[in-house]
Amino acid sequence: MGLQTQATASQRQTLNLLSQEELELSQSKKCFERKYQAVEETYEKELTEKENSCQIRVAEMVSKDEMDKMFLQREAEDRPRTSAVEEIQQLIRVKKQLQV
Repeated sequence: MGLQTQATASQRQTLNLLSQEELELSQSKKCFERKYQAVEETYEKELTEKENSCQIRVAEMVSKDEMDKMFLQREAEDRPRTSAVEEIQQLIRVKKQLQV
């Protein structure tokens, strides 16, 4: 019976070691998963911030482009008006000269 008791004690010791290893492995896995999740959250946050920054820059560029177009359009519209005003003033001067 001493041999059987020895085998049983050895089996219990092996089971205890396996149980400890399983517990350590489980804890290590949980630690890895937490770190992985933290890295993933950080990556997603940074990616979202960069996307938002890019969207803001694009909106600013579009807005600036629209402002430039509007300015050029108004400038082009004002040119003929100025020419028309100058032409009218010139005609008034000519008329005054003819009346004198």
